[in-house]
Amino acid sequence: MPSVYGGGTVKMVPLPLQQARERYEALNTQGRAMVWASGAVVVVLGCYLLNVKTPEPAKPHVKPSTARADVKKDASGYFLGEDIDHKAYVGRLEAQYYSVAEKNKAMALRLDDLTGKLNDVLKAEGRMAESLSALERGLGAVSTKLAGPVPVAGQMDAQAVTAAAVRNYQLDVININPVKATAEGTVYLPAGSFVRATLLTGVYAPAETGNPLPVLIRLDEAFYGPNDARIPLAGAFAIGKATGELNSERALVQISTISSVLPTGETFEHKGNIGYLTDAGGQLGLKGIVVRNTGGQMAMAFMTGFMGGASQAMADAQTTATVGGYGRVSRNVTGSPVKNAGFQGLAQSAAQMSKYYEDQLGKIVPAVKVDAGVDVYLIILEGVEIHGLKKDSLRPADFVD
Repeated sequence: MPSVYGGGTVKMVPLPLQQARERYEALNTQGRAMVWASGAVVVVLGCYLLNVKTPEPAKPHVKPSTARADVKKDASGYFLGEDIDHKAYVGRLEAQYYSVAEKNKAMALRLDDLTGKLNDVLKAEGRMAESLSALERGLGAVSTKLAGPVPVAGQMDAQAVTAAAVRNYQLDVININPVKATAEGTVYLPAGSFVRATLLTGVYAPAETGNPLPVLIRLDEAFYGPNDARIPLAGAFAIGKATGELNSERALVQISTISSVLPTGETFEHKGNIGYLTDAGGQLGLKGIVVRNTGGQMAMAFMTGFMGGASQAMADAQTTATVGGYGRVSRNVTGSPVKNAGFQGLAQSAAQMSKYYEDQLGKIVPAVKVDAGVDVYLIILEGVEIHGLKKDSLRPADFVD
């Protein structure tokens, strides 16, 4: 681009730095001033272009909408927008943070507690294992001692056992019922002993097992015990409970009490499930006669029932049955009303009487009748200690029947 300096024309072409300097020095004062003015203009123009901003397009005016389209949600689910209170939002976030922190702290404490309990359980298991090991060692030592040779009399001094060792191997016996012992010199009536007796009172033994009736028995001789032993209780009394057994027509008697006045003047009495009675042939129970006493009640129940049915039939004869709608049957009195009423009343009365006799039949209990004076045998089921009867006070005559 051509430029005019002073009175000449200068053409600007790319020159090396040395040439440009020489030419600059060759210029006069006016030319140098023009060069500096041109450089200043270029610098100012560049600074202006760098500081000038491109104008932004005007934003269109949008009316606020009730749909809150400009509101966004953050990751926590709260709405964010220009009309949202940021302080309240931050406060809620802080509250949530502290709540989660408290829960984490509580869970950490709980975990520490469970860890401590687990450690206690592990320690207890360790102690139990040690105890079991010690017990096994002790049992092994006991087995070794028991398996060793038994010292004879000459070796007792050489193999003396200390008191501590004796205490270590001491055995305790528990839950052992002691053998029933009698007082020294007291006579004992063992189980299985028997005696001939007489039934002093007759009985109607009811067939109901829950309502036995009492009987009185007298012992006619001394008891026969095991190994041909004799126990002198001749003349003693026994009381039994009698029930009837209809299939065999027998009265079953269970002895519940036995009493006696001993030669020393003392009185002996014992209660319990002592024994039972058999007949002279040794069969359980006493043969008797079955008594029912239901004939009269059954006849009356039959007659009143028949009377009720006949009266109802005569009352129905005075009426006519009519079948109406839906199969309903109605009776209309077409005969004599007096006869109908009389037969109806008789039928109802007969029904009440029949019910009464039926109730009476239900209350009658069959029984087995056994007369007094029957010879029986009394057999002991449970041993009895005869208090007051001493062995050294017995005489040979006491055993004679």
